[in-house]
Amino acid sequence: MEGYTPLATLYRIYEYVVLDDVIAYRNEIEDFWDEGPKWPVAGIPDPQDPDPARYAILAVMTLFIHDAFNERIDVGIPRDAPPWVGPAWRWRELKARPRVFEELPPWVHKVPKLKKKLVIPDREGRAPNSSQMDDWFLDKNIIAYTPHCRFR
Repeated sequence: MEGYTPLATLYRIYEYVVLDDVIAYRNEIEDFWDEGPKWPVAGIPDPQDPDPARYAILAVMTLFIHDAFNERIDVGIPRDAPPWVGPAWRWRELKARPRVFEELPPWVHKVPKLKKKLVIPDREGRAPNSSQMDDWFLDKNIIAYTPHCRFR
């Protein structure tokens, strides 16, 4: 999928996660954030991907995007905040705003669990051990590390 849309960006994030290219997928997540309120997480359309594994990974990555964005919003950084805030009084203004949290698109929870276990190794080919497995991926029968989705 080409272009610069929420769905195209989600597909790029998927590709970079599978390749374990942390910098690339974090940059894509940050770019998604920078689009602000015009790209709400809830507005990511259902990809209806015919590949069950890819569809499941897209759903899980949407959960991570949602979580990362709401963490920033919770500490007082809205989606439309400038990249550089400046003096303390501007921070106080941002933190005083009502918090508008992101919501998940309805399709995310409708994506079925994979019938067969899928392992996504890191770039060195190592699979996570039981203490390193991510719960959201496990819910979809995917063995994978928790991606580093926090940014800035």
